[in-house]
Amino acid sequence: MQTRTVGYVRVGGGDPKRAQQLLQACEGTLREYARRRGWDVIEIYFDTGDLRAGFRSMLATAHQADVVLIHDEVGPSASDYTLSREVQDMGMTCLDLHAQLDKKKEFVERLTAGRKRGARAGRHTCGSIPYGYIKADDGGLEINREEAGVVRVIFNEYLHLRSTSRVAELLASRDIKTRRGKTFSRASISWLLKNDAYLGYVHYNDISARGQHPAIISPIIFNKVQKLMRSNRKSGKMAVVRPRSSRRMPSIEQRVEGT
Repeated sequence: MQTRTVGYVRVGGGDPKRAQQLLQACEGTLREYARRRGWDVIEIYFDTGDLRAGFRSMLATAHQADVVLIHDEVGPSASDYTLSREVQDMGMTCLDLHAQLDKKKEFVERLTAGRKRGARAGRHTCGSIPYGYIKADDGGLEINREEAGVVRVIFNEYLHLRSTSRVAELLASRDIKTRRGKTFSRASISWLLKNDAYLGYVHYNDISARGQHPAIISPIIFNKVQKLMRSNRKSGKMAVVRPRSSRRMPSIEQRVEGT
């Protein structure tokens, strides 16, 4: 049986326009909280400032609900509501959404601070692990030899072919797939070519630092690639490159040890 929910929202008085905006924002938060849990919201009641008409209306219909969600920015906590005689008599459960959001905000702030400290120390703290690396036992990054070989192929062949679409065609012809077993697209190749994690750097928000993980691409190759990408963006054209008919392209295994 689906949990039935009645909501109550109260914000401070003052500017009516600002109060209305806050009421709408709180209502959206309350409905999203209920939706994520699969709860059915029967009704939401509203008050501003010291007005309590919405609260009295909520009490009149709360007997239809299993849970009352309280989002009161200026009044008592949900525990105060729960201790009230009216709520006790109805056997309702009150949840203080405002307090729970404060706890969530505090958790996010602690998590963000930890990630910033990790980034400054050169650790990969969040996001997907870049292609070419795996997670080490100590939580850092270490090189995946097979994928690193592919990364070197992509960088070096881009310098020769001068086009992400041509590199994508080359990888497809050799049946080289992404980590998820998909064909490399122009967008994924472009993202890879611009990722300075392969130089050994880490980023988090506005923090950029030298990482603890080893580089896969040399600064010379990386900078040449960035220069060519900028040139291609400005020209908007693909250079015509003669195919390598006179020599065989080195295998992935041969690329693993060097750039």
